Amino acid sequence: MARATVSVRFISLEEVPPDFSIEVTRATNTQNRIERRDFVSLDPEQERLRTELVLDGIDYVYKSGDKTPQPDVGLDLSEATVALACSSPDVPFSVQAKREIGKLWEDISRAPYRALFNPSVTGRRMWSLVKLLRAIEQQLAIERASMTGRDAMFAIHGNRFITYQVFKRLPLSRIGLPGTKMEELDRQARQ
Repeated sequence: MARATVSVRFISLEEVPPDFSIEVTRATNTQNRIERRDFVSLDPEQERLRTELVLDGIDYVYKSGDKTPQPDVGLDLSEATVALACSSPDVPFSVQAKREIGKLWEDISRAPYRALFNPSVTGRRMWSLVKLLRAIEQQLAIERASMTGRDAMFAIHGNRFITYQVFKRLPLSRIGLPGTKMEELDRQARQ
């Protein structure tokens, strides 16, 4: 029979700061490649959003390695982040979502992450914003098919800014509320 050695480390949690577990994970995980996205899984808000969406029959994947759900029944962290960033009144978030989305997840204890994912964001609102994001992207793809040159490049590289501008036109305060007619918002998003 072969013998194995397992290394174990015990760390006292007495009188530690609130984000101590995140710092320990960041500092001690040298065997595996850790992406900014991986720290998002430590945020209880993500699990709250996942639970809210499960109750509505929607699958939300925010952990690395989990299988991305089919679009008609779910969404993932990247899509949720883009939708929340582009619907934010702060245009730099949508720019960052285009340039390097991982920067939005860099520190889950402060902005920009906390500006996007916080207790005021409901699962239903996030899902509705993602559906609108998809509608905007579909319409942009249709428009882009007839474009050439500079216009086509703007439609490709400016897609997050265009989405930001479309979201600014929509009555976003109604999204996620009971009685909101998403079909009407979808129609407005595609105009």
